Amino acid sequence: MDTQDLFMDVRNLFMDTQNLFMDTQDLFMDTQDLFMDTQDLFMDTRDLFMDTRDLFMDTRDLFMDTQDLFMDTQDLFMDTQNLFMDTRNLFMDTRNLFMDVRNLFMDTQDLFMDVRNLFMDTQNLFMDIRNLFMDDRNLLMTFEN
Repeated sequence: MDTQDLFMDVRNLFMDTQNLFMDTQDLFMDTQDLFMDTQDLFMDTRDLFMDTRDLFMDTRDLFMDTQDLFMDTQDLFMDTQNLFMDTRNLFMDTRNLFMDVRNLFMDTQDLFMDVRNLFMDTQNLFMDIRNLFMDDRNLLMTFEN
């Protein structure tokens, strides 16, 4: 083997080493890129988790608001029902008052008729007394003559 072949073998070995170094460097760069991609994926996953957590909190708040709205609606229904019952009771009280006034009017009318009949009876009594007095007077006059 001569020097030139040896030189060529060393040169080829150097070239192979250099290529191996370049391949290793490329592999390192690919690994670094993969690490960066993995880190980005981790950050995206973390962001998704945070968004999911926020969505859960928003859903919980919406549920609570819906529950409060339901309770408010239930209270409004109860208030409306109570108002209806109060209105119905007021109507019944007014109706009963009207019936009492009507009965009072009827009683007053009956009393008026009783007073009228009493007046008529009194008037008839006075007429009867007058007639009796006149009859007695006529009778007396007959005796005097």
